[in-house]
Amino acid sequence: MRRTNILRGLVSLVSTVLVFALIMTNTAFSFQPIINSTLNTKNVELVSLDEGADAIYFASDYGDATNLTQENLDALLKDEDAFVEREMEEGAVLLRNENNTLPLKPEERRITLFGLASAHPLYKDVSGGGNNDPTRQISFYDALKERGFEINNTLFEAYAAADATRRDPNSPVGFTNYLECPASFYTDELKSTFAEYNDAAIVVITRFAGENNDIPLLDEQGLSPLALHQEEIDLLNMIYESGEFDKIIMINNSAYPLELGYLEKYHIDACLWVGTPGLVGFRGVADLLTGDANPSGKLVDTYAADSHSAAATQNFGDFGFTNAEEMDKICADYDAWISSAVSRYLIYQEGIYVGYKYYETRYEDCVLGQGNADGDAGTFASKNGWDYADEVVFPFGYGLSYTNFVQTLDSVSESNNTMTVKVTVTNTGNVAGKSVVEVYVQTPYTDYDRQNSVEKAAIQLVGFDKTNLLQPGESETVTVDVDKYLFASYDPNGAKGYIMDAGDYYIAVGDDVHDALNNILAAKGATGMVNQDGNSVSGDIAKTYRWTQDELDTETYRYSNATGAEVTNLFDDADINYWIENAVTYLTRQDWQSTFPQPVEGLTATDEMIREIDGYLYKTSETATSVSDYTQGADNGLSLVEMRDVPFDDPKWEQFIDQLTLDDMVGAVDEYFGTKAVEAVFKPETRFADGPGGISGPYLPDKSAFTGVANSDGIKGSGTAYVGEAVAASQWNKEMIAQRGYFIAEDALFCGVTQAWAPASDLHRSPFGGRIFEYYSEDSTLSYLLAIEEVKAMQEKGVAAAIKHFAMNDQEKNRCGVATFATEQAMREIYLRCFEGAFTEAGALSTMTAFNRIGCTYAGHNEALLKSLLREEWGFLGATISDAAFFDFQHAVEGLVGGTDLWCLSSINNGPELKAYIETNDDGDLFQLLRESQHRYYYMLANTSLINGLTDNMEYVEITPWWQTALYAVDGGLAILTVMLLVAYIVAFRKNKSEN
Repeated sequence: MRRTNILRGLVSLVSTVLVFALIMTNTAFSFQPIINSTLNTKNVELVSLDEGADAIYFASDYGDATNLTQENLDALLKDEDAFVEREMEEGAVLLRNENNTLPLKPEERRITLFGLASAHPLYKDVSGGGNNDPTRQISFYDALKERGFEINNTLFEAYAAADATRRDPNSPVGFTNYLECPASFYTDELKSTFAEYNDAAIVVITRFAGENNDIPLLDEQGLSPLALHQEEIDLLNMIYESGEFDKIIMINNSAYPLELGYLEKYHIDACLWVGTPGLVGFRGVADLLTGDANPSGKLVDTYAADSHSAAATQNFGDFGFTNAEEMDKICADYDAWISSAVSRYLIYQEGIYVGYKYYETRYEDCVLGQGNADGDAGTFASKNGWDYADEVVFPFGYGLSYTNFVQTLDSVSESNNTMTVKVTVTNTGNVAGKSVVEVYVQTPYTDYDRQNSVEKAAIQLVGFDKTNLLQPGESETVTVDVDKYLFASYDPNGAKGYIMDAGDYYIAVGDDVHDALNNILAAKGATGMVNQDGNSVSGDIAKTYRWTQDELDTETYRYSNATGAEVTNLFDDADINYWIENAVTYLTRQDWQSTFPQPVEGLTATDEMIREIDGYLYKTSETATSVSDYTQGADNGLSLVEMRDVPFDDPKWEQFIDQLTLDDMVGAVDEYFGTKAVEAVFKPETRFADGPGGISGPYLPDKSAFTGVANSDGIKGSGTAYVGEAVAASQWNKEMIAQRGYFIAEDALFCGVTQAWAPASDLHRSPFGGRIFEYYSEDSTLSYLLAIEEVKAMQEKGVAAAIKHFAMNDQEKNRCGVATFATEQAMREIYLRCFEGAFTEAGALSTMTAFNRIGCTYAGHNEALLKSLLREEWGFLGATISDAAFFDFQHAVEGLVGGTDLWCLSSINNGPELKAYIETNDDGDLFQLLRESQHRYYYMLANTSLINGLTDNMEYVEITPWWQTALYAVDGGLAILTVMLLVAYIVAFRKNKSEN
């Protein structure tokens, strides 16, 4: 009897496990693309029937990327390491260098490293792509040792053993953004080691943040995380008071613009900003310290004495509608880590006055005595009314060198709305170096502007270039071509388009933005100018050029150069005043005192706003066509590779799409780092990857060795983490940015990646933005020009550059659903300009949209953004992809209507949702939108490296991946075991019955 009961229990248990295993197997098969992508497996393989055919359309310069060898992989990685080192050398910014502290002399090699970050440096922030393979990673310590430095190991090892946990803003134990030991850490024993290694004290400080984590405005100590903290103050005082060091050097190992007004106070002789150096960038830092490289980077952000002084920071953070509880019912949270924020909002009350456009414009108005600029509104570091020298430590575009340069403005000429600026640069110092030519413009601020609320920055960047390496005494003439379109201002109220005001325009060059503005002020006859240190300066009229426009021009830029479409207001409803009358007054230079932003709190969302935020707005039209009106599954004999170089508007594309079925189409909608193969058109599986800092895994094909683990062929390697994008931008070097795109594309070729979610081009709206490290700059034009170069280079190698996050993802707090409100002028000139060149000039084939809302409309549903602007005005032909589709507010139907083609990391089954809606409602209109979406998707793929290896004569070979075989084996084994146990139970039961 007992045996029978045991067998009955085992039958029940094993059969239950079998049922569970079968359910899990079925579930696994439904997530086949995800599992294949994660495990580097596939179900089908395309095989060419044309033996010997040359089918490499986008070739690697490091051998055949479709047939990976250790030799060509090693050659690529070696060149990438060297490139990252050069990126660091050109991107680092020398901020202070008193008495030629740097470079260190050959005999100055016995040093002491200070700061926890010297032993625990920041290579990259907590997101952004790129692999930090520990087998290739070079620490600051290792880089210095390679360059012959002798380091105080006693102190270094004490740091290495100390707690170096960086806690993020969401940590339940509190936020620790800085990283330093208390004064008690430095025992007499440790201090006694300083004398033997006293050629220089090198202090490393760092701050960090990342995806989903901004730097908070105040930390747990009630301080700005970007300010110096007590432990750091104690450290600097200890170093100076020890009397052991004649040279104290600070290394700023952070992408974020720290508050550095204390450098002189704490006796810091030299300060070098290095940001995030990536995998091996610390070698470049070491070269800069020795003088084997000469710093030539320039700041891409304004460094303020108090980062809270930025106009944009006043409305940065957490702001909720008063009826938040009602609104939160609209959408369920995904989880505690990354929750939706449907009841939150942000008001860009600063308008166009972001970064230097605020500080420099207010400075000019102070000099000229206008607009109440010297009032106390917005003063944070000033002692008596607003004072530029008190508020700003280092201006945008600032950066020192180990040598000196003289720049001469030779000429400015105009042809076809292009201004050609020629500048001769001469190295007047004693060592070789590179110099950046920064070209700025001031446009007139007129009565027309004041009447129509058109704001004008006192100065704005319009072009730049960098010299070659100039030897002492050597000169180079640099030519910078500037599109006058960048001079135009957007007028949303009068002309409702771009205008060129009547009046005087000034072009100027300068060592930085403030220097250039002082040159312009001199040309205008102003007096009372100062530099960032408060010292009186007179400016240099010879570095300026003036021309006068006689009449207001509202027509030159009325129509898009890309498409011919009329350029007019698209985003009226992105202004909070559209929804709530007189909700805010935007910052204007007409009166700095009364309009300086204050936190906009206490707004109540109207019923109309809530309906728009809810987002379920689409209904099938009574006159909609039927799905049966369209051809599906046609046998037209067109494969994907045959569509290579077929123009987007060629009728052949209609025949190609006719071959797809509804199932084929919706199967491509849900994407998990790639999409599955489509046999109807001989499309292989695709693989996509992050990101701005380099291609990252593990979403790589089975032939790749980029996971850092040897593949089935015994080949081993890892992708490269490049310097942070902000460091790359600080090079002010278009050739280097293009080469960055080139190497990222080479990585993608070896990884089999078709679409890379890079570069990232949102703005450094506030110094506290969590992803400053992976965005270019606080300046929209610099971002515009750099993105052009990087996107072009990536796509020349066959990688679709999905520039992200489009648009206005300038804050991480509440990013998943926050309603972002701004004026159309601010959007056009600042937040959309960052991306514009990538599409209109570089022909980007893709873009990743943002989580936030533009006004009340989620970016992925926003027809004005994704259709009217992106496609109709800018001429975009490629495919859009959402940021991670984790949230209920990312509606598949409304997304398709709004312009979203693919749903990234989809966990809400957008494809099945679309299919169900189309079939249930027989909605041919929606089906046609899906066909158009697939047109864009396949157009993108046909112009990427996905077609490498494809010919006109292909066939599919089915493959059973190992994980499916394993599941079959488990299920089969459980089934056999169940049957055996069942038979044993029946036998035992019968025997027991007969015995009884």
